[in-house]
Amino acid sequence: MKRALLILAFLGITLSLSAQLGVKVGATYNRFGGVSDVDYLSNKSRTGFQAGILYKLHLPLLGLAIQPEILYQQSKTDYTPVQGGVIENERITQKSLLVPLHFQFGLDLVMLRPFIQISPYLKYMLGKREFFSNSYTTNRLNYGLALGGGIDIWRFQFSASYYWDFKSACHSIVNYSAGNTPFSQAKNKGVQLALAYFF
Repeated sequence: MKRALLILAFLGITLSLSAQLGVKVGATYNRFGGVSDVDYLSNKSRTGFQAGILYKLHLPLLGLAIQPEILYQQSKTDYTPVQGGVIENERITQKSLLVPLHFQFGLDLVMLRPFIQISPYLKYMLGKREFFSNSYTTNRLNYGLALGGGIDIWRFQFSASYYWDFKSACHSIVNYSAGNTPFSQAKNKGVQLALAYFF
């Protein structure tokens, strides 16, 4: 009897699940944190983009959805570093494969579903590129966290989040005196705005 009840409960939970596959496009606004104001004259976000696929597993009774994604992302930052009294303007473009896992908590209101989300992610840089006057090169593997929210309307999803990397974006390839590597702690952070469509 207990086994039958467990099977029925499992079937009920399984039937209440709904899964959707979709596509996503968005804009990113990235800048560097973790460096002192004396290390740069400007640190400005520029519009980048992301695009990819996603899969949403929805638990309507709990208001919870789990949404993994695989995205190609290209972020841009205008940077004016000051190193050794030399000022150089540089636009840094970072291309990466981004794999976030969103945990969404929302309210099911028939055609609408507002939600908040917390999103740990992994990031793999595509190609190594030297920057900051060719003194640094990008770190390939990174990880971080994003916090945000959004709304589901029919088959569409609008979302916004603030993200920050836990690991620095680059490491020094130049031997500085006294171990002075001012940009080795430069970490990506910024805002993502996205639109998704579910099939």
